[in-house]
Amino acid sequence: MVHRLFHFDIKTLANYGDTILFEMVRETFNTFQGRKTFYVAGSSNLRETVGRETVDKINESYDAVVIGGGGLFLADTNPNDRSGWQWDCSMELLERIEKPLIVFAVGNNRFPGQPEFGERFREHVNKVVEKSVFFGLRNTGSVRTIRDYLKPELREKVVWQPCPTTLIAKLCPDLYDEKLEPAKRLSIQTYLSKRHTDAGFDRDGIYDGIARALSTLQGRGWRLESFANARGDRAFSAHARSKGLELPVTAHFDKRHIFNPLRAFAKLPLAVGMRGHAQMIPFGLGVPIVSLYNHDKLRYFLDDIGAPELLVDVREPGFGDALVDRAEHVLENFASIRAHFAAKQEEMFALTMRNLASISKALGGDGTGAGVKPYSVFERKLAQSLWLATYDKEQQAAGRPAAASPRGDVNGRDVADVDAQAVEE
Repeated sequence: MVHRLFHFDIKTLANYGDTILFEMVRETFNTFQGRKTFYVAGSSNLRETVGRETVDKINESYDAVVIGGGGLFLADTNPNDRSGWQWDCSMELLERIEKPLIVFAVGNNRFPGQPEFGERFREHVNKVVEKSVFFGLRNTGSVRTIRDYLKPELREKVVWQPCPTTLIAKLCPDLYDEKLEPAKRLSIQTYLSKRHTDAGFDRDGIYDGIARALSTLQGRGWRLESFANARGDRAFSAHARSKGLELPVTAHFDKRHIFNPLRAFAKLPLAVGMRGHAQMIPFGLGVPIVSLYNHDKLRYFLDDIGAPELLVDVREPGFGDALVDRAEHVLENFASIRAHFAAKQEEMFALTMRNLASISKALGGDGTGAGVKPYSVFERKLAQSLWLATYDKEQQAAGRPAAASPRGDVNGRDVADVDAQAVEE
């Protein structure tokens, strides 16, 4: 039995993590159990207000609804009074959806210092859990914090489902570099928005500390570069240049070859990042990481993979020395870190297979089987063509040029949060 799924997603080129994560969700479902169980047959932008026509189409033509992944539990990105989070579906239309819901690899993305979710969110998320045959969040920290908003009898329905970007080596095995060797080379992504400065993060001071740490590493023979998953990530390279440090930037956003950046990530001996997917994507390709704390989700992820020592808290005095130490630690322990990541990925993949089997059983399947049949390179090209065609159609319908990216990224409006003079255009 093949279950036809409707996917509420976001197709954007503004943030590469969000570009690739929803495609990895689709591939996870489509390739499960030899491609004989699920088929993602339709989609809609989850930030657009859900209408009666969409609900009727779901009820008439699909077997279930997938929502996510991404850091969707956030009140001030796509603010609305219908749900209180990013999925803009009213209580009335949520009640009208007759098909089971599957919440898959969604995260609690509330930023440090932000207020708790309101009563509308509490009411809405409880109803979503009630209607879900599966409610999986992308880290155990999100599991704990979202359970606090639920009725006691619903809390155990919330379980851990890792983001499929952490499983890229399984979904796209040809992109995994088995021969990756340790080297004095790192690529870094940094980003502090107005949300962070409002919460007390000293952006200039932190950027200064990172630049000093990178200069120290450069003096020890390290080759340095930067990667930008979103436009705002380029601000740090301009800051570093003002301090005398040249930092070449590779931009992964606004690229219509949506799988190509994965090849670049797979070749990195060390990826240092401040965004969730700046750590999850490299991990998914077996690349060692160091995470710079600017959000609890970074700590949650490292705790889940059993590597809390790879976190550097940029709020701590002297954090730059810690960044230098962590980079040297990765270089010295490269093989063991890679082996640890591979073992953790196997555990997360096995959990995902069990979760998919339980979803299949809840939808009337036999609930057996495991494993995936990955897309071929040609099939990925077909998937990319469909992704781009849908993206362009959504852009046209919204009156935006095809090259534009809709309303920032899942984690926030990155362009508006960066001083214009600090951005390399």
